[in-house]
Amino acid sequence: MGLFAVLLQLFLATAAFAQRGAADHSSEPQYERQKAAIDAYFQRLANSIDPTERALHLLHIAPHTEPREFAELGRQWELSNPSPQAIHILASTACSWVRMAACSDALFARWSQQDPDNAYIWAIAANRAERMGRNEQAERRIARTMASTRFDAGFWTVLSALRNSLQSDAEFSQLSPSTRALAALDIAATTGMPIFNDVDQLCPRNGPMVNADRIGVCLHLGQLMLYQSNHRLSANHGHLIIDLTAADEDERTVARQHWEHWQALAAQIAADRRLQADPVTAAASNDINLYLQQILELGEMEAMIHWLAETAQLDANVVAVSAR
Repeated sequence: MGLFAVLLQLFLATAAFAQRGAADHSSEPQYERQKAAIDAYFQRLANSIDPTERALHLLHIAPHTEPREFAELGRQWELSNPSPQAIHILASTACSWVRMAACSDALFARWSQQDPDNAYIWAIAANRAERMGRNEQAERRIARTMASTRFDAGFWTVLSALRNSLQSDAEFSQLSPSTRALAALDIAATTGMPIFNDVDQLCPRNGPMVNADRIGVCLHLGQLMLYQSNHRLSANHGHLIIDLTAADEDERTVARQHWEHWQALAAQIAADRRLQADPVTAAASNDINLYLQQILELGEMEAMIHWLAETAQLDANVVAVSAR
């Protein structure tokens, strides 16, 4: 599947876009040119003095780098005085991978210290401790999950950093803003998408709960993911967790309605012709770039509502469910 076809699927996440991108373009010259351009971009990031750009490079190479080599690269990066944003970028993705060589103890500690109210961090930590048989540590981290007030899996931070990096890149800066936006979304979809393996093991989305004592914390985690994350992948997980853990039928109904509201908005966005652009037509339009800017400023759901209302396309039958 071509890079930009993947992007459009993940960005708008609709069946219509999936059908458009269903063909395999990997042998086409355009695909090879796009891949070569992105590979060259990441090579430039490898030589950057900016720890944020180097964090993006580390995410790109992690799946294909031998664990010991990657651990050494990560150690060197940690000595470069990375900013909180750079730490968030690398840790939120690398520390969610099963392959933990990508996430040192020092990186995880800095991530948790700078974002102590993020339930995503403590859910990962609780599950890892439990899997290693450290039950007391797991319970302490479950308590931290329960006390958390937000859920941030890091995708929008990765995407924002990519967008800024591409804007100042020697090659990509020559392209139109919307073409750069498509490239940023494409790269983020392959390097910065959150992995919820630990969340799923701690709080399964399917089947009965493994541990009845976890119902309270899992319900809280599901609520944060659905109502607070402003990220559709997180919200989808959240509403499924709530459906399994909420004892009150009314609460399960509200959660389903809230998720259906996400889906209805996404369907309207997918039907917006201004956002149905391929890389060629994107060059002549700034709409995709403007929509991405709204997502980064407002969050995904609010951006969809704002975009549709701004152009009088918001379906009156799509009634918002108040976020908690």
